Amino acid sequence: MKTLVVYDSKYGNTAKVAEWIVETATAYGSAHRKLANKVESGDFDGIDVLFIGTPTQGGRPTEHLQEVIDTYALTLPSTLHVAPFDTRLNSRTVGRWLKLLMRMIGFAAPKIAHSFQHGSTCIVERPEGFIVTGNEGPLAKGELERVTLWVRRVIRRSKKS
Repeated sequence: MKTLVVYDSKYGNTAKVAEWIVETATAYGSAHRKLANKVESGDFDGIDVLFIGTPTQGGRPTEHLQEVIDTYALTLPSTLHVAPFDTRLNSRTVGRWLKLLMRMIGFAAPKIAHSFQHGSTCIVERPEGFIVTGNEGPLAKGELERVTLWVRRVIRRSKKS
């Protein structure tokens, strides 16, 4: 199983998730990560699983990650399994107005998944959000353990497909 993690990060939290994904995925084969603004078309050659993630910025992916999506989402092979993720605030711990805003504008991972559904790739697992404790983080307690469980689930499902 060959895994690629494409990500963008503003304060290092999404980079930490990407690093943890690679660490977990190496138990199943080769895995590496690449910043969104460094991605080239050849990076996708031979990839079985693509984890793609970003911090949620205004309910959307960052500009660099959106550029990757716009450039490659419709051209990737049908054999590719995609697992979108984001880092986000916990809507249960923010104030009422921010909670309302978050409900209205949403999060990045579902939007990433939606972009890939128009192509031929397979969204192998529902989009996942990993919680940060503030705008600049850090990741909430237990989130890296959640990353590990999620990666294992994604790879198991990818092997079955």
